[in-house]
Amino acid sequence: MVLTSGCKLECGERPDSAALREVYEELGVEIVMADFTLLGSWTASAANEFDTNIDATICLSGVSISPVASGDIEELRGVYPADFAEPAFLLAPLLLNFVFPAFAA
Repeated sequence: MVLTSGCKLECGERPDSAALREVYEELGVEIVMADFTLLGSWTASAANEFDTNIDATICLSGVSISPVASGDIEELRGVYPADFAEPAFLLAPLLLNFVFPAFAA
């Protein structure tokens, strides 16, 4: 499972705490830091904000979950990294240029 979201740090919040908060707020799932493995950190163009770059730290988890779209999430879709060469729908530059290639490595 790869979790991506538009997580912004709250005042005084650490990135790892923000990740746990966002997973809960966006997917309704409680996990702990021990469930995460760092995939990488990158800077990429924002998917929905013109002329904006984002700094992202992406973590993986092998925990089996039943996510529910909540918070800012309208829809959940499964995407297989092996299929990223010709995605069926628009994907964020972060996924296409960094996250999916990191899976392939």
